[in-house]
Amino acid sequence: MSNWRQLTSTELETVAHIEELSLSAWPALETMFFDGWTIRFSDGYTKRSNSVVPLSRGKQDIDGKVKYCRQIYNDRHLPTIFKLSETSLNADLDEYLALLKFDQIDETMVQTCSLSTVAEISTDCLDVQNGFSSKWITGFFYCSGLEDPAKQATAKALLARISDQVVAVRKAADGRTAGCGFGVVQDQFVGLFDISVHKDFRRQGIATEIVSTILKRAKSVGATTAYLQVMANNEPALNLYKNFGFKEAYRYCYRIKQPDHEKELELDNKSLKPTP
Repeated sequence: MSNWRQLTSTELETVAHIEELSLSAWPALETMFFDGWTIRFSDGYTKRSNSVVPLSRGKQDIDGKVKYCRQIYNDRHLPTIFKLSETSLNADLDEYLALLKFDQIDETMVQTCSLSTVAEISTDCLDVQNGFSSKWITGFFYCSGLEDPAKQATAKALLARISDQVVAVRKAADGRTAGCGFGVVQDQFVGLFDISVHKDFRRQGIATEIVSTILKRAKSVGATTAYLQVMANNEPALNLYKNFGFKEAYRYCYRIKQPDHEKELELDNKSLKPTP
């Protein structure tokens, strides 16, 4: 990121807590834990589920750890992706990855709001479930434009792995799914994910209805704080969430490098092994 803030101890605790919540709320098909880093794989579907998430500095040297991550993603024919939240720890790693020609992409805001201050908005014709119905899943593919059968299969598998309480909302119009989204309730928090409105139904207030419904249901089951992730340059979404009182808590970005099919990734330290 262009500017790595020096966060207070309270802010750092917030970052750590939300990062842990979001890892559980949006799972991966396979996860390894490696010297303070979480390494996730999901057949290339979404960067969140196919990236390295550093949660602590660890004890081993960065060079060897990055080489190991390059190797295991390369073996799976996937790009090596690091998700770097806004901490001084990751500023050092970000600088190192830049030297290795990792591209920086997708600067993202993590925003939070207190549910005690969220105004309720009247909604109608919304289907609200505590899980993902076949109509919701089909509607999600329709609204998001996810047409690849392999990616659809991976998305279904990821959704099935969510173990916390789910609030899945779908809006129907003209016999079609106009919009959908879901929330995951954990530890008095609710995370908002995949708020999506089909292009034919945008600018009709549907996203507002979906978000309001998720927050209202989450509050009724004990959630007190909501969080979400939104691209820093997505002005329509930022304006939507601002109306609910969401404010920036911190940012993250990704560093990415495409798979290398040459043998330059030979490990210097053969003893580097993650735990499953």
